[in-house]
Amino acid sequence: MTEKKYFPSLLYYYGLLTMDSTWGDLIKMVIPNLCIKEQYWAFMRNYFQKSSAVDLVSLEKNLQKLAFEGDSLYPSKTPVSLP
Repeated sequence: MTEKKYFPSLLYYYGLLTMDSTWGDLIKMVIPNLCIKEQYWAFMRNYFQKSSAVDLVSLEKNLQKLAFEGDSLYPSKTPVSLP
């Protein structure tokens, strides 16, 4: 598989993508089900954990604080004023 344009076909034949709709001669491809979607996310999660040094525990705590309290453990240096 040396050409990028054939990669979606490979994923389709392996059952990792399915046809959703068409628009003219274009085909919209989507992930077929939750099981395959979880495999994609697991792969991406493992890939990024290996390729970058991100402390996921600290990131999760920071995102929770931001979501529930509107605050961050790492505030920006410039204050933001609301109208």
